[in-house]
Amino acid sequence: MIMDHSSTEEIILQRGSLQVHVLPMGAAVSAVQFRGREVAMALASTEQYGQDGSCAGSILGPAAGRIAGGRLQIGSRGIQLDQNEGANTLHGGRHGLTHQRFEVLSAAGDNAVLQACLPDGLDGWPGNRRIQVEYRLEENALTILLTGTSDADTWLDLSSHLYWNLNGNFAKSALDQQLQIRAERVILNDSSHLPVGLEQVSSTAFDFRQPHCISERMEQYPQEWQLSNARGYNNAFVLSSRDAETEPAAVLRDDSAGNVMKLFTDQPALVFYSGGYLDGSTRLAGGIGASSGCAIALEAQNWPDAGHIKDAPSALLEQGALYRRFIRFEFSSRR
Repeated sequence: MIMDHSSTEEIILQRGSLQVHVLPMGAAVSAVQFRGREVAMALASTEQYGQDGSCAGSILGPAAGRIAGGRLQIGSRGIQLDQNEGANTLHGGRHGLTHQRFEVLSAAGDNAVLQACLPDGLDGWPGNRRIQVEYRLEENALTILLTGTSDADTWLDLSSHLYWNLNGNFAKSALDQQLQIRAERVILNDSSHLPVGLEQVSSTAFDFRQPHCISERMEQYPQEWQLSNARGYNNAFVLSSRDAETEPAAVLRDDSAGNVMKLFTDQPALVFYSGGYLDGSTRLAGGIGASSGCAIALEAQNWPDAGHIKDAPSALLEQGALYRRFIRFEFSSRR
């Protein structure tokens, strides 16, 4: 199962006003400091990574999100995956990348490369897979480059589960921040948070085409079942066509601290999770417990459960092919 929770060595990357800490467990980002302010949700101890249910900072895979019934069809082959959330598979199963200790291939200054090798059949997934995660710092920007190969046809959809509160005070709500998402459509969920439909965002609680305060948007739609079902947002937004390198998929802004974060990605969707299920069982740096909405996650990935949705982009990785995706967070300050 290649799981090892004993390693706590931390890699510290630094460039300009940005400092990022990375752990081998889950290839997790355990801290992001911009201008000396902690803007990513950090757990109280390195030992929590790979074990805490929040998946804070960790790489998600072999497939981010949920897969209904843990069932997957690859060609003519029906596959039963590990069912680690009731009848469904969440973030790849109980031995997914969040719970794997990555090998550090290189780490120097402003760049680190980590690798995990997943054997054929682990949690039901086909193929011996080699996954690499590169963290690269540029001026006020963190780029995550995700690559993978397999010796058999398989399904691969990787993401990062960083949580953000640009104010830096995780005892306060992150829902007062303003969010903009470049998306015309949103995927609706059932009571198990599995996709069941696609809707235009216009005139709904999901219209973030222009910047909106998250809490104010929620208050405008008190009868929205999707929000009550997920204690806030937990939906995939289908990203609009854009130049992935130069046009942000999302922008998060905190006026009180004056911080702005732009998210760039070549992934087709962005899951916005407003942290409704965070609670005191997740202990944070500074000795406080997490609370509902104290941080939000913006998970760039394929459509969740894409294998069961008509017209969804395929996450099939063919034998010998290269999976390659990027996520970049750019930070700026108005002060």
